[in-house]
Amino acid sequence: MTRKTATALCAMVLLAGAVQAARHPVLGGPGLVRLQSAKIGPAFGYRTLNLLTYYTDIGYLQDATLPGSSCLDAWSHQLASYSPHPDLAVLASLTGHGNKWTLGTQPAQPVDLTLGNAGDAVLAAKYHRSLLGGKLDLAGLPMVSIPLGKKGEHPDGTPIVVDRASNSGGFDVGAKVLADYDLGRMAVLANLGFLTRSGERAQLPLGAGLEYGFTQILSGFCELSGELRAGAAADAVPDALVPRGLGYDRSEFRAGGGVRLMPLPLLQVLVAAEAGLTRAAAPWHVIIGVEIPASAGRVRGGTVLGAIAGRIKDRDSGVPMKGMITFPGADLPGTVSDDVGKYVKELPPGDYTIHIYANGYRWLQRKISVEQGKKLKWDLTLKRKLGTVTGRAADARTGAALAATVRFAGTELPEIKADPATGEFTAVLPPAKYVMTVAAPGYKPREFTFPIKDRQVLEQPAALETDAVAVPQPPPAPVRTSPSPASQGAVPPPAPAKALPPADNDAAKPAPLPAPVSGQAKDAAKEPAPATAQPMPLPLPLPGGP
Repeated sequence: MTRKTATALCAMVLLAGAVQAARHPVLGGPGLVRLQSAKIGPAFGYRTLNLLTYYTDIGYLQDATLPGSSCLDAWSHQLASYSPHPDLAVLASLTGHGNKWTLGTQPAQPVDLTLGNAGDAVLAAKYHRSLLGGKLDLAGLPMVSIPLGKKGEHPDGTPIVVDRASNSGGFDVGAKVLADYDLGRMAVLANLGFLTRSGERAQLPLGAGLEYGFTQILSGFCELSGELRAGAAADAVPDALVPRGLGYDRSEFRAGGGVRLMPLPLLQVLVAAEAGLTRAAAPWHVIIGVEIPASAGRVRGGTVLGAIAGRIKDRDSGVPMKGMITFPGADLPGTVSDDVGKYVKELPPGDYTIHIYANGYRWLQRKISVEQGKKLKWDLTLKRKLGTVTGRAADARTGAALAATVRFAGTELPEIKADPATGEFTAVLPPAKYVMTVAAPGYKPREFTFPIKDRQVLEQPAALETDAVAVPQPPPAPVRTSPSPASQGAVPPPAPAKALPPADNDAAKPAPLPAPVSGQAKDAAKEPAPATAQPMPLPLPLPGGP
């Protein structure tokens, strides 16, 4: 069924005639007790709500109030829904009403003090629209009631009904506008309509309520609901004599609340209570309900949620860390783990692709399947983003390996020692821009600037030049001079005589052969020649002398 077809169907039902409805339009689909949700619910859903009350001092006859009277009153609503389209549902409900009276004063005529009656059946259609990214749900709810308790007509043509509280005696139709607003764990509901009832004043059904999810299997709700009558009453019964809870032509308001417990994914139990706020409403009701599956009644999310939970950790060290989980392709907000890595995220049942991110880590993508009412325990581990720089420290002239030290300025990374035998070094670094310094004794240090990306392997050889600083030389030895003769009183040795240059004519002559030397001459030559006396130089005048 297309969306246009569904819209046309709802429009025809809404325009089907005068707006009327059963007194208690408790219908199928998600909702509380009196309030309905705008959400569609599952493909098939069934709910039963059973209301029980016991009250005293009620008026039984319209012309008298019987002191000491009491009544045990019971209602049973059977609610069913079918959804052929994600935005359309068909709903039906049947009502049963029974009571047992105890009268303080017996009337003159015998009276049947028990009642069991089938109330009017109700058929309805719900057309749904989602707005604000799924936060706001709106729905139109046209309905028609089919009389089941009519027993003929009075002479004036008015229908004879067994139980006015559960039967109107005629075919009635009506409509409501429903709204839900999702606040995460809590959903807020509002209902407003215009309904009439055969032979009585028009009703304006209205109400508001909320449901809050405490855990995956436990939620609580509260509601304020009523049917406001417009205009003058169709009967002349004084308000003080109107029996409580019997469906007289009077406004009724009530407040109630309860809890839902889901022991199984396919079963949910509802326990609630409500109190009447007006004279015509029953003083109180205790309500027990069963919903199959659990999503047939629960308002929050329109279904019973599943969940994923666990921790985000470093894959190598196992240390928990803060990370973010998103759901690409799904209109769902992400979630962030806390400082110790814990996360919990509630999700509608279904299959999801999730992305896990953390600062400085490689993102992770996985597919998961979330089941209704179950929590999936899943620890997520991420791999840190890392690159690698390798190199060899060597003498730039000879190529000999150097036992160098590698440092990274401006970081807290520890220094790295190159292999003394090969000069090779390796550093594993997070992605960033680095300034690397390679230094070795007796060599000029060198700096290298480069970026490192995740999974990158960068080769960075380091050829170092020898240090050019000169080795210092020892100072020259001082020149030693002889003391002056005046200071010592010794006669200095005579200066050696200078040989005169030969005359020009002699220079041309050949040198004469040496004469033979006798034995005595040889011996005399071996002895040192006696010193020749030299004249004493005149003493220099002393400073300050005459």
